[in-house]
Amino acid sequence: MGSSLASTASKCALSLVALLLATVSYAQTPQSKIGSLDLGIGGIQATVTPAQPVIPKNISSGVQIVVTQNGQTLTPAAIAQYLGGPFQVVGEFSGPGLTQTVEVPPTPPAANSLIVILPVVNTAGDYALSNLRFLVNGQSVLDVSPSSVTVKVIDQVLVTSVQTKPLTLDEIQAMGVVLGSSDYTGFQFTVGLQLSSQVVNISFPVVFDSQGVPVPQPISPPSLLPTPIGIPQLPTIVPMLLKSADGSGPPQVQLPDGSMVPVRIPSVLVIPGNVGFLKQFFSAQLYVTNGAPGGSNLVVNNVTGTINLPPGADGVVGTSDDPLSLPTLTSGPESATLNILAPGPDGKPSVSAFNPGQTAQAEWTIRGDKEGYHTISFDVNATLEGLPTGPVALTGTAEGGVLVRNPYFNMTFTVPGVVRKGELFNVFATVTNISQVAANNLTVNFDNASTSGVTLVGGLSPVIPTLNPGDSTTLTFQFQSLRTGQVVASYLNFDTQDGTTGNLAFTLGVFANGTPMSPDTLVLPSAVDNLPTDVVDAAMRVLGQAWSVATAAPGTLPAGVIPTTRTVVTQKALALSEAGLRQSLGEPLPNALRDLAVDFFGGTTVDPGFDQVLRTTPAGQNFVSVLGAHLTKPMSDAGGILPYELRLAQIEASGPNFISFGVGSGTAGNPISATLTDSAGHQVGSATPGGTIVGGALFTLGNSPNATYLGLLTAPTNSPYTLSLTGQGTGAADIAISIPQGDGTVVRGTAAGVQVSPGLKMKIVADLTNASSLILKVDNAGDGSYSTSIPLTTQILSPSGPNLISATVIGRETVSQAGVFGLNMVLLFDRIVDATTSGKASNYSIPNNTVTSAGRQLSGRLVFANLSQPEGPYVPTTVAVSGVADQRNAVGPTASVNLQSRLADPGAIVSGRVLGPDGTPSPTAIVTYTNFSSPPLCFFDGPTGLTVLPVQSNGFYQFRYVHQDQ
Repeated sequence: MGSSLASTASKCALSLVALLLATVSYAQTPQSKIGSLDLGIGGIQATVTPAQPVIPKNISSGVQIVVTQNGQTLTPAAIAQYLGGPFQVVGEFSGPGLTQTVEVPPTPPAANSLIVILPVVNTAGDYALSNLRFLVNGQSVLDVSPSSVTVKVIDQVLVTSVQTKPLTLDEIQAMGVVLGSSDYTGFQFTVGLQLSSQVVNISFPVVFDSQGVPVPQPISPPSLLPTPIGIPQLPTIVPMLLKSADGSGPPQVQLPDGSMVPVRIPSVLVIPGNVGFLKQFFSAQLYVTNGAPGGSNLVVNNVTGTINLPPGADGVVGTSDDPLSLPTLTSGPESATLNILAPGPDGKPSVSAFNPGQTAQAEWTIRGDKEGYHTISFDVNATLEGLPTGPVALTGTAEGGVLVRNPYFNMTFTVPGVVRKGELFNVFATVTNISQVAANNLTVNFDNASTSGVTLVGGLSPVIPTLNPGDSTTLTFQFQSLRTGQVVASYLNFDTQDGTTGNLAFTLGVFANGTPMSPDTLVLPSAVDNLPTDVVDAAMRVLGQAWSVATAAPGTLPAGVIPTTRTVVTQKALALSEAGLRQSLGEPLPNALRDLAVDFFGGTTVDPGFDQVLRTTPAGQNFVSVLGAHLTKPMSDAGGILPYELRLAQIEASGPNFISFGVGSGTAGNPISATLTDSAGHQVGSATPGGTIVGGALFTLGNSPNATYLGLLTAPTNSPYTLSLTGQGTGAADIAISIPQGDGTVVRGTAAGVQVSPGLKMKIVADLTNASSLILKVDNAGDGSYSTSIPLTTQILSPSGPNLISATVIGRETVSQAGVFGLNMVLLFDRIVDATTSGKASNYSIPNNTVTSAGRQLSGRLVFANLSQPEGPYVPTTVAVSGVADQRNAVGPTASVNLQSRLADPGAIVSGRVLGPDGTPSPTAIVTYTNFSSPPLCFFDGPTGLTVLPVQSNGFYQFRYVHQDQ
């Protein structure tokens, strides 16, 4: 502030002097011009080089000043002679990491130094270096041009990442690995690496067991599809799973050398020749990129990387019980420290110094020797060259872990993202039997010896009596957190004799954010706690089994299992959590569960792998059954299956094409079975759980023999569809079916009170190319003629646009990414909204406030918005919405709702008046609200400006919510 005022005063003085001189000159007698000449004056110029300096944060550095005369650079001695004595260069420095403008250098500069030392800052961004000038005897004698330069402070110069890949036998041998008898260990590897704020996860196939325990599932070469049990296509490289059909004992298999060996039951691992070493090694590649901006002239040199492997039970690295090890190469033991080199002219790594944007790499070969989750880390050391102050030593790290699984069971953990000290939370452990035999009396227990930051509240888990091959079960453990942080669960080991029974052990801890997460862990927001327990348990079982499929290495899935991806499973997990969040924001629970069914079976595109888990596994079928039970009462409350199916169709009419149908009798069940068949013969029906139509589900509403059925098909592509109905008793049936018409509308046909008798067959053919023709055909004669036709009562359902349900101010108690200052709001709609119209901030209005930005999130039923002024629980206000459309571009009605608040932290209303020096109100004043940007760590961070508020005409202002520092 002082510098700014001095500058302003100086400019005013100069203006006054100029005016006086002009006045005196005007009063003098005009002078006569007697001649002219050109006189060249050789002046000097001082500039900053480079013109826009770049320095990393947290590093002491400076900027270089260059002084030239007539294009020639002057030495410090020449500059001092020209300026009339020893000089010093000083200036002013400001930017996002500084609370105020500071003078530079921080300490008195050395005489005749052309480097201006800058203070260390810990926040990246653009800083202003201004008012640079030369001083002689404390007087300014020369200004640096331009008067202000931008200094770019960057986050980091070293950008590290780790990539891994499975090695073929040829690659292993090409790397010079010496293969010995102890190298038969092989498991499925999944590497989870924490790189700054990004997690990289990579999987590797299960292959061999060093103790001779057979691997239960067939493993195929990466280039081939899994082959069924029997004679493999390439017996020299494909491990075989053989089981005697008559129970007479282990069959025999012929090895390439002609010898016959017994195949143990339930499985055997055939290791012909050198193939036993094929998959047990993996490559860890460390990449380091010079992340400095182009043109900054910052060079990274002499980069080395050191891999740190974990110790075994003895606590000493390099002994025989280590879980991971570096193999012996033909040149000797593999070094833990390698040079990280950039490609040379021939494309091979050979260059030790690399410029901005260039990447160097090093590669290690690692062997896995014990199952469990094992932490690994890479230390990077380098030299940064090009700063005016000279070379600077740099270090960096890439941390993570390796998960070595047992060959019998996969474990998946679902945990909340962040918990607070004292908070009770649930951990869901899903166990999937990936072997070929049933498991009996299996137990899952928490290892108290390896706990950190939590205590187990509930007792031990019950014994799993039977777990069939391919099936899964989910167990719930309740813990209490002893600190605030991130929940991390990890698989430890499987204690077994033969793989059919034993104990699975895991550990759990609460750590600071950034702790590497085991790849078998799926993080789920705690909003799921708002949903019924049985729904959550059923969904967790599905998610856990799908996650097991998603994390399986290519070629390791049993024949017929369709792969899915972690992204898909994560999206479905978020759909579950979002259903709980919507319920907490004001959506009725029955609607949240109804929409959860649509989200699980549908999506932007139906994923075949996740769909297969839903339709064909006991976990998926149980999920459908549990959801159906919870939808029974809402159907009855709606007045029966006809109005309930109508409401579902009205909502889904605003989105992609679908088919829905309902069969019931008023609010009760009906004596009828139902099956929907597509043109390819795929079906979904009441007689067979699951069905074969992708994206299809049939929910049984009620437990009576005469149940009500609600059918949903989220991706109708094989028209025509036939809804077949068969009487199971005597009574009346209500029938409804809704199908897309092709023009963005839906045709809905209904028939109420249709008389049904045992064995009576009826059908409705839904041809999507002729949707208007919906007829119930009845086979009264029982000969397949379907001679009786009953036209359905039809109506056209047009998209009606989204309806606003609620608007809520949220903080970190609701969404971890939200702030605590009352500047974040979420709006809940009854259906998925259009991304464009929902993203227009002008479509939302709040009295005495403004929505600055908005965007739909998650499934699309939620719109998150930022506010210009904070809102909280203390001052009632409203939110109005208009112009927001659905996925069919139908605009919903204009609506207004009260603004709710879920802010958990205490705050206050802050108000006042701004008065001028004379005591009268200042109508043009602006009040700035600042607070600490990270309340839990406010003693580290300085205050940050959050918003500004012009005062009213009487000088009055009011902030409706001000967060209390914690």
